[in-house]
Amino acid sequence: MFCLPACSSGSDGIVTTSSVVEPTIEGVCSKYDALSCGFGNCVPAFQGIEQQCMAAHAQEFQAFLDCLASVTISCSSQGPVVMGCVAELNAIEPCNG
Repeated sequence: MFCLPACSSGSDGIVTTSSVVEPTIEGVCSKYDALSCGFGNCVPAFQGIEQQCMAAHAQEFQAFLDCLASVTISCSSQGPVVMGCVAELNAIEPCNG
């Protein structure tokens, strides 16, 4: 688990989405944007990680986007939570350093 149509709604709007989107930064961010707990600056945040990944981890970053494009994302008290994509997230961990 780490911190998106088929949607469930709550009193604050959409709290869960399992929509499948295009496996791009813009597609994935559209899932986050649909949530009531989505975060701002999604595209620039992902673009920054992408730039850090492109030299050695381009395939791993695309696999991460592929996973996020089809996984269910839900709101929690701490913001968006993805129930899956752990292996893909671990594969791009070097990009965050």
